[in-house]
Amino acid sequence: MVDHKLDPYENDDMRSASAPSVDDIEPISGHSRAPPPSYKVGAESQEQPSSASAMNSWIRPSPNTTNNKHVPIEEEDLESDDVEAPLLGSTVGDVQVDPFRDLPPPPQYSPYRATYKQKGKGVVSRDDHINEDGEALYRFLLDHNSPPAMEIKVHGTHDVTKWRTETHHNSDGTTREEQHPYTEEVVDFDFKIDVSQYVSPVCSNMFVQPDTETGQSKSIRELCDSYVRDDGFFKELQMQKYIEWNYKELTQAILYAMRCQGYHYNVSITFPLHNYRVTVKSKSKWSQVAESKWVKALLIITCLWIFAVPAYLMLRKRYGHKDLKSEWNMTISEEEWYRRHVHEILGQVKYRQV
Repeated sequence: MVDHKLDPYENDDMRSASAPSVDDIEPISGHSRAPPPSYKVGAESQEQPSSASAMNSWIRPSPNTTNNKHVPIEEEDLESDDVEAPLLGSTVGDVQVDPFRDLPPPPQYSPYRATYKQKGKGVVSRDDHINEDGEALYRFLLDHNSPPAMEIKVHGTHDVTKWRTETHHNSDGTTREEQHPYTEEVVDFDFKIDVSQYVSPVCSNMFVQPDTETGQSKSIRELCDSYVRDDGFFKELQMQKYIEWNYKELTQAILYAMRCQGYHYNVSITFPLHNYRVTVKSKSKWSQVAESKWVKALLIITCLWIFAVPAYLMLRKRYGHKDLKSEWNMTISEEEWYRRHVHEILGQVKYRQV
């Protein structure tokens, strides 16, 4: 069997993976390429890419329903200017006697540090103490509410038609060859641009979204208390981090710039996040066994997953997966980022004439 390729672009010179400068891009059909369009012109275009996504879409509550920020409440000052004499102790003559002078000093206070694992998607913990103490769980969420990381991923492809030669044997012993077409996707470019340095180092808001039916919402501490009171083997609490940015407008501007520079094929523009969630899981052995890869493989081989999966879904209890949010802002506008990086994007696009 012999394959004959019919690709109108197979003789094109392939560019290297590194981004070329704008001056190195050869013009199409002998004409000079115009400078990229402005951000506003591209953002107002109606064309959408083949795929564009921003993670963790959610309804932002009104100021009246957002009742707990991420800033911890300061302790009240218990000192008073009206105190004239100590409550404890005694005096001998005019000398104050300290009743604790012969005792060792108390140990210094140190906050509890829960054990956890750092993974690509975020922090995961099964610590015993934060599964039993609502205040410790709340402090754990605050301590690990660090800025998420984000990239802009641009992926471009085009389809080519190829022909496959198949040999068939006739009943009289002779052979015949037949040509059959098939379509193959060719990747033109696939690159990422890290924008994590533009994420604000300070969280702008941390809250529990209101219930969509009743409109009521819990405080973060109340949600933590509900979690620790649950005795279920498969309980889980999760906080999602979200970066506030106009993804749709920026996507349209990038796509429009690529179209103006001569690329008219399939384009996917996505905004993947890293370190975007904090997860606390039950300390029970059953929960750990249920997530074991070996157990999952055994259930698939023995077909016991037919009974195990429905039972697990019935016993599983989730807290905060869709409601507990951590909001972050960008320190740069979409238009300013586009102005700084549009040439970098266009330099990595391999142009193909229609």
